[in-house]
Amino acid sequence: MRNEMKSAFGGKSKLIILAALILALCVFVFVPVKVVAREATDNLGQIDYAPRLLPTSPFYFLKGIKENFELILANTPEKKVAKRMEIANRRLVELKAVVEEKPELAEKLAGRYEQQLELLGQEVEQVAEDKREEFAEHLSEVTLKHQSILLDVYQKVPEQGKKGIENAIEKSINGYQRAIESVSEEKQVQIKEKVLERKMEVIQKMERTEERVRQEVKEGGGEGVEVLQRVREQLRESAPLKTGVEEVNVQLKQIQGQ
Repeated sequence: MRNEMKSAFGGKSKLIILAALILALCVFVFVPVKVVAREATDNLGQIDYAPRLLPTSPFYFLKGIKENFELILANTPEKKVAKRMEIANRRLVELKAVVEEKPELAEKLAGRYEQQLELLGQEVEQVAEDKREEFAEHLSEVTLKHQSILLDVYQKVPEQGKKGIENAIEKSINGYQRAIESVSEEKQVQIKEKVLERKMEVIQKMERTEERVRQEVKEGGGEGVEVLQRVREQLRESAPLKTGVEEVNVQLKQIQGQ
């Protein structure tokens, strides 16, 4: 009888401990923690998110469950876009946190980030036109911030991971173009003017990165440089219509000469 009681008590104790562990894990995963993660040398390089679980964790799948639940609760197109933008930020922070030590994961993690950008672009188009303009402006600013962060990662990641980062850079700029093109021409000009200064900062950073890559390979270029050049030209071409590409180039030279 005593043995049976001990066995039953022991079984209940194990269940209680297991339940407590599951509860603690759920709190750890599902209670959000946000901080301002800053890059000391770049005022664009910051995202308000600090991940508790990274893709290298065996419990990372719980984050996917949480995010699907969050998207279900986002019951309007506007809320869904805001949530998707937040999830894209998460994938980028995770990418940055992991690939420097595990460059073999760069392509996989970049693919997850790119997937969120694609879904984000689709969901922005579902927002009513009178509300879409605000999201397009914010998305343009966020995308430029992403470009800056991706360039930081690109400079630090070993050669094995560079291709994945290049893909993410190119996909990110395509998301920027898509956001701009989703609104009226008049609003496009307004958005481009508002983000022009940040855009020029990214262009300058891209030029510095290109030069660094050339020096590393000592061959005057390479596939990585070609990708960066292509993205940089896209940014130049998307200057405000009344500002013009030539004026952007003049402003860049003036900034560089200061």
